Amino acid sequence: MTSLVDDTTTTTSFDDINGNWSDVQRFLNSRMRGGTDLDSLSRSIDANARAAQIEIFGGEVIVPATEQNRGTASAPTRGGTVVRAFWWGFHIQISHEDVQGVVSAIDGAKSLISAISPAAPAKVRPFLTLAQVFLDASKAILEALDRGSGVYISMSWFAPGVFVPTSVV
Repeated sequence: MTSLVDDTTTTTSFDDINGNWSDVQRFLNSRMRGGTDLDSLSRSIDANARAAQIEIFGGEVIVPATEQNRGTASAPTRGGTVVRAFWWGFHIQISHEDVQGVVSAIDGAKSLISAISPAAPAKVRPFLTLAQVFLDASKAILEALDRGSGVYISMSWFAPGVFVPTSVV
């Protein structure tokens, strides 16, 4: 990375950019009285997911009551892939083994999404079909980002349908 101030070249590792979520949470907690209000976060997740569904699908997507999952994370499936919902959006943590399956198999993305869908948090499920399209189109990127620990595919409720891949460190 080149500095515009003194024209010296410095190297910033990808891990430095990618791995500070716990620091961000500590900072935000220090700015709030009494720390994180989990009910407030839950309401924020619901409101942002609903707004994203309306923007993408033209209305709220209804998940049948028999398929409700009020949790914020799925149990690991297949090679350890897990889906987690947050106040800002969600990410799919795809294991190294599953990245290899997505990259090498013709229907690898479809198989992965089919395996994780039943266990995914309900607010995330409507977006998994879009994630499948992204995975199918991004095989080379996934392979490049996977350093043996897997890849995160993240989507913010504020930018529905925009997926950002990053390395799991």
